[in-house]
Formats: sequence, C-alpha cells, structure tokens
Amino acid sequence: MEGRAEEIFEGIFMLMAALLLTWMVFWMRRQAGAFSQELGGNVASAVTLGSGRALFFLAFLAVGREGLELAFFLTISAFSSGAWLTIFGAIAGLSVAALLGILLFTTTRRLSVRNFFLVTNVLLILFAAGLVARGIHEFNEAGLVPTVVENIWDTNHILNEGSTTGSVFVALFGYNGNPSLTEVIFYFGYLLLVWILFYKAVIPIQRRDHKIETKELS
Repeated sequence: MEGRAEEIFEGIFMLMAALLLTWMVFWMRRQAGAFSQELGGNVASAVTLGSGRALFFLAFLAVGREGLELAFFLTISAFSSGAWLTIFGAIAGLSVAALLGILLFTTTRRLSVRNFFLVTNVLLILFAAGLVARGIHEFNEAGLVPTVVENIWDTNHILNEGSTTGSVFVALFGYNGNPSLTEVIFYFGYLLLVWILFYKAVIPIQRRDHKIETKELS
C-alpha cells in the first residue's frame, strides 16, 4: 500500500495497538493482587507433580500475551522509525529486560507485583497516548480527520523528530515537533479519560487489598 491507503492502514493499526495496550493496563490492574499468588500456586503444583511440560506451558502462556503486545508495538515502531532502528531497539530492550530479570532473581525473593504493575501501567498509558496521537496524525494526512490548526507549535528546533533522540521519542511516545490541534486534543483527551477510569479502578482495588491485609494481620 502507498499514499492515502497506507496512511489509513497505519492510522487504524496504531489505534488498534493503543486499544490493546489500554485493555492490558486495566486487565493487569485488576489482576495484580491475585496474579502473583495464582502464578506461584500453579508453579508449585507443577513442581510437586514433577511435570516439566506443565511448567513449560505455564511459563509460555504467562508471557505469550506480552509477546503479542510486543509484536503490535514493534510493528508500530517500524512505521515511525524504520526497520533497522526498530530491530536495534528491540534487541536492546530485550537485553535490558533480561538483565533486570537476572538482577531481581539473584538479589531478592520478594517483588511487589502490584507496585511493579503500577509503574509499567503508567508507561503503557504514555505509550498508548503516543499511538493515539500518531494514529490521528495519519488520519490528518489521509484527510479523514481535520487538523483544525495544522501546527499549533513547533519544537523541532529544540528536539528535532528526525534526530536520533527525537526518533526514540517518536517511537516510544509518539512525539511530534509540530502537531496539529486534533493530535493534541486526542492525546490529552485520551490521557484524561484513561486517568479518570484508572483512578476509579485503583481506589476500589486498594481498599479491597487493605481490607484483606487487615484481616490477615488480625
């Protein structure tokens, strides 16, 4: 595809990826309290039964969903930054993730899954907001969404989106040095909506977890 068809395809794909990331954020937030105990229980059962196959499939399914999310994100990154930069970033990111996993495994036996998910959820929300903005940018170019104001500011003289650092921000957070008004509206509108929904989801979970901890202490 090329021209307008390519812009529409990329815009749709970016919004689909943003939707997937958003769903993942709320799913992880709901499951954070019970996920660690459930996973630990399943691992203990597999080890007790001596089933290496069960342990393998348990690990595979636990990270398979993350692999699908990674595939979406890398595809979008390739649209924004090019194939080679995306490959380099993927290798670097996976290497850092492996190093962090080794450090966590060798230095501590306790990890607050709830706090870990909270940090990763914030990052995923920022990634998704960037995808929404990039999707709207593609729709602007395709003529499906009006720009209203074509460039409401220009920060390329401070951080050029074509530079190496700018390309990283484009790939991760959807940075645009001269965005249209509708890009900015959708970006901050998405952040506001997700924050409201996330806040409403977090408070009941925190109260539930607090009650559970109180009962356990008593």
